[in-house]
Amino acid sequence: MNSRLSSQRALEHLEERMVSTFGTSYEEYDAGIAKHVVPRAYLSAAVGIADASGIVDKLHTWDGERRKSNAGKKALIPLRALVVLYLLNAQMGVGVTYRELARTLAYRFSPEHFAALGIRTTTGDVALWYKRIAETTYRLVALVDPTPTPLRKIMDAEAFARLLQYMETPQAQQLRERNQARLDDFCNDLVHASYRMLPTDLQARYRGNVAIDATKAHIRGDRNSANIHGARRNPDPLAGRYRREGSHEGIGAKTDEAAYELETAVMIWNKPGESEIFPSLVTEIGCHNPGKHVGQAASMAARHKRLGFDRFLLAVDRAYNGERIDTFHLPLAQLGVDPVFDYRSSDLGIQGHFKDLILVDGNWYVNWMPKALIDASRDSAAIDDEIEEAQSVLRRAKEPGKGLKPSDDDVNTAKRSLAELKQLARAPQQRLDYREPYRMIPKGRRDRDGFQRFSYPPIDKMMVKPAETPSVTTITIPPLLSEDPAVDHRGESKRQPRSQRSTNTRGKTQPIKHTQHLPYKSKEWRATYGMRSLVESSNNLLKTTMHGDIENARVRSGRGYAATYIALAFAVVASNLRRIASFFYAEAHSIQRAEKKVRARRRTDELGRPLPRPTFAGQPLP
Repeated sequence: MNSRLSSQRALEHLEERMVSTFGTSYEEYDAGIAKHVVPRAYLSAAVGIADASGIVDKLHTWDGERRKSNAGKKALIPLRALVVLYLLNAQMGVGVTYRELARTLAYRFSPEHFAALGIRTTTGDVALWYKRIAETTYRLVALVDPTPTPLRKIMDAEAFARLLQYMETPQAQQLRERNQARLDDFCNDLVHASYRMLPTDLQARYRGNVAIDATKAHIRGDRNSANIHGARRNPDPLAGRYRREGSHEGIGAKTDEAAYELETAVMIWNKPGESEIFPSLVTEIGCHNPGKHVGQAASMAARHKRLGFDRFLLAVDRAYNGERIDTFHLPLAQLGVDPVFDYRSSDLGIQGHFKDLILVDGNWYVNWMPKALIDASRDSAAIDDEIEEAQSVLRRAKEPGKGLKPSDDDVNTAKRSLAELKQLARAPQQRLDYREPYRMIPKGRRDRDGFQRFSYPPIDKMMVKPAETPSVTTITIPPLLSEDPAVDHRGESKRQPRSQRSTNTRGKTQPIKHTQHLPYKSKEWRATYGMRSLVESSNNLLKTTMHGDIENARVRSGRGYAATYIALAFAVVASNLRRIASFFYAEAHSIQRAEKKVRARRRTDELGRPLPRPTFAGQPLP
């Protein structure tokens, strides 16, 4: 019986109601909803991941550093058992709230389950197990929380000001740095263990390409003020606000939501279209306030290399290559990672200079490439904007009740414009293709310091010849250009001296800000960048019930950054396991289709045997 009800009269009333309505006691009814049986496969996977990840040893080490001695009463629920329990519930799709975890112990576990996880007792109702689960979870979170804050009441302005002041002290900064590393290790070790559940032959097929993107994870409570100072509105005083537009950092709109963002790195295919050789799993995760993604992609790429990948592609949207070069572009170059990204319209065209070369849309070309080819991407973008505007008019015409509807004349004009614009769009794309003879030819990959060597393209294949033939056949471009424009660019650079540059434009003047190895808008670039949709599909999958339901704050307990990050990690692991199982099923289905029986021919020979089927060449089979 639920021990939260201590009144005998209340208990008798509950039992009378339950028996008269359902024919059973409340406890029996509650146990029935809990499904009672723990799937063996889920428990086996949870134990395997907890042990293979190595986090149990880390937790014991961190806990030992916290404890002054080994004296005292041993925990009823060991940390290993708690991790397994969270993984188990996440796989079953019943949520990782303290109540559902307690219901697993009260109703779904047998004595053998308790013994296997080292839980010292098998007795207790839901309320008792709830208290024990919560206490053990607090203990785990305390070991890894980079920003421990009071989470039981909403801070007023004075208390929040004191918290901000404390966070600036050396002691708090040291704790934040240490525990952030612990938390990232804890969550990603679990995710890595789920990746390694893949059979070795499937792991061998994967070359390491990933796409990175973030998705929101709601938290309970009201959104905090957009102003960093003043009273809070959420028990989690450091939680951010999420908005759909822009960088997703809330700026005070009524539509902002209280949330964190889950950053995920997702496996993409070795080549576009290779959709059936391995499942698309999450390999790295991060968690942060909305819009605070700076440095996340570079950190995740560095962790991804530890899985055994040397060189790989990284597909991201414009939010990432919009970062400063020291937080995104330079770290990737030094890791040997090849980014694939898009540009804002204002960034198209010439993006940098180096000696007799120009950087155009992320690739190096000889500087005598015709201007019409240089401007092709800008012209294409302008047409794309006009196409989008015409399509917007047609969409608004089909959506009743959403703003002022366009007139019939506007609709007809938009239809004519759209047809004409689609014809015009072909010309800039052809000019983009005509750039190829002028493009510098990469020799190998970037070295460990970010330097890239190129060969000059054959001049005889160019329509426009240089006024002076280059005196060298190869050239090496450094990751950063010198501050003196005359040194690297023979006076052709538009870069300003450091003294004349503002803080905001300093990083953008370096060509590495825009460099990528695939020709922009080429067929290969479009297909490769298109694989970024795999991370978007993956993040949408994580929002479904059986893959974590990460936008639903009601399926997880605990407040604060660390508790949210940990719960999201368990959701990702459970989703990876489900994706692996789904891939196995699809793989078996493909085998069955390949082995589909061919019906014997109805025509027979003189002995009554079916005639052999002819081959494609008309000759009978042996």
